[in-house]
Amino acid sequence: MVFTGGPDSRRGEIVLPVRLPQGAGRWEWLCHFLNRPELWHKIDLVRRSHPSMPGGWVYEAHLMVLDGGYTSPDTRERRRQAAALERAGRVDVNVGNLSIVSLPVTLQPADGPVLAEQIVLTDLEHAAAERQWHTIRRRARALERSRRAANKARYELSRRQRRRQQRRQAAGLPERHVDLPKGPRLANAAGRPLVSYRRDRLTGAYRAHPHPR
Repeated sequence: MVFTGGPDSRRGEIVLPVRLPQGAGRWEWLCHFLNRPELWHKIDLVRRSHPSMPGGWVYEAHLMVLDGGYTSPDTRERRRQAAALERAGRVDVNVGNLSIVSLPVTLQPADGPVLAEQIVLTDLEHAAAERQWHTIRRRARALERSRRAANKARYELSRRQRRRQQRRQAAGLPERHVDLPKGPRLANAAGRPLVSYRRDRLTGAYRAHPHPR
């Protein structure tokens, strides 16, 4: 993607690389949207707040194509066959399952019965989802520990760490240095951090690591 007409035209054009989606079945999807020059493609530059990123902002390019969505040939054939059955389908989405109901359009007994089916996750799918959740959780905790270790002065000690210091002080032992404060962020009476997250010192590995959403 080439960006022209910026605030400083002396710098010339800004060329941004675009990574297209990969995987099976993606080529036809990309050709449907990007391989027809007669369509109008609009690109909007969007800035959204993200306190964990450098500068506190994330910049994104949104591509808008003035055309209908892509449907594969198999999907179009299934829809054609379903329209000939003169039946209507209803879907109810829940947290852990998906209910599908098929009923006649005229709701007459002679047109056929009402069919219902429930789709649930298998044990293998539940285990895969749980492993993925634990991976995301471990990644988020590792990033949080990295931020706290690099900005120790901007976090309070936890109650357990404070009690440990008090016991050492009562026993006459020297104060022990805390490498990783586990308490809340230092904030004012309204709960707003005294120092914004965008001013934190972050390691290069932290900046390069993909952040969980």
